[in-house]
Amino acid sequence: MKLSAAIERVIDPYVDDGLSIRAHRNLITLCAAAWNLSVIEYRASRDPSSEGDALERARADVERLGATEAVEELKRRKTLLFPDDRRYILSTNLQPLGGGGRYLNVTSTMLEEQNEEQNNEAPPPARPR
Repeated sequence: MKLSAAIERVIDPYVDDGLSIRAHRNLITLCAAAWNLSVIEYRASRDPSSEGDALERARADVERLGATEAVEELKRRKTLLFPDDRRYILSTNLQPLGGGGRYLNVTSTMLEEQNEEQNNEAPPPARPR
């Protein structure tokens, strides 16, 4: 699933037709923060020494925004809907389209750990020729 579609699914209960593009962008930014915090917390639970500083910085950023409750709720929705998705969001961009539509573009990266897990899976069976 494209990450943009996953984000839209996480924020869906909070989006309505009257939502301004600025408010929509802010909601997406909060969702990206929640998503990344979820990913960092997962990594810290696996190896506390590797992500301790990143986790504290991420939590401090959320507190500075004054959005702790909103981010926690979005993080719960992300974990419920996409528990195994550990892509890390680098940027988001919401653009207006003609006719009132909007297009969300998300740039992300895969975690090294997730890449290693995928590499350790059994290869797919060979195709008959």
